[in-house]
Amino acid sequence: MDPETTSLLKKEDHQSIGGDSNPYSDEICCCCICQCSTKKTEDLSCCGCFPIKCGLVTIGALTLTLTLVLLVEIFYMLLVEDIHWWYVLVALVLCVPLIIGTCFWIFFFSNDTDASRSRLYVAIMFTIITVVLLAIWNTWYFLQFFKGEQVTYGTPEAGYYHQSKKQYIFFSLFIAAIISALWAYFLCVAVTYKGAFEKKGGDDKKSQSSKKSSQKSKKSNKSGSKKGEEPEAAADGEAAAE
Repeated sequence: MDPETTSLLKKEDHQSIGGDSNPYSDEICCCCICQCSTKKTEDLSCCGCFPIKCGLVTIGALTLTLTLVLLVEIFYMLLVEDIHWWYVLVALVLCVPLIIGTCFWIFFFSNDTDASRSRLYVAIMFTIITVVLLAIWNTWYFLQFFKGEQVTYGTPEAGYYHQSKKQYIFFSLFIAAIISALWAYFLCVAVTYKGAFEKKGGDDKKSQSSKKSSQKSKKSNKSGSKKGEEPEAAADGEAAAE
């Protein structure tokens, strides 16, 4: 195999979609010099109008924001005198899957590879699981263990906010349903994004293997022709000697 063919194959292997190299390393997109689209994902979109990579980055940012908001709300419940301390402890334990999913998003932000793309599905599932469990925990706690008729939280400086138990439970379930529906759609976006790279990667591997096999066959044909020429040259030499 000549040096040019060898270097070409190495370059194709390095740019292979199925590998761990970042597919966006050499691609510059349209807006703000953000790398949000490649030839493999240019036909895919999020919410019908955004590039799918841009949509995934937005989903990750929303997940980070949701994690911070939930943690602040849970710790803020320590200021409510009528709420037991173990309510906060249980809520924090239920937030563990969400925190792990947030770490998966940070890993995806740092490096877009096959491994990080595969974890997006798990991260979104962890978000849905945490939100649903928190809604169930809020409903059970405020119906079974909370003795007051109103949920009052706040500080003397900022003021107090009052809600009845039914209102608090209703809004907890309502918000959990909205978040679960949104993240279920985000789950489809993540699966589509990962599937696009798997499909393109498989096609590239097939084309590369076919190229390699054709080059090997050409090389074998050349070697066979050279071997066939050697006996003929020897026969001609013997005839000339006679």
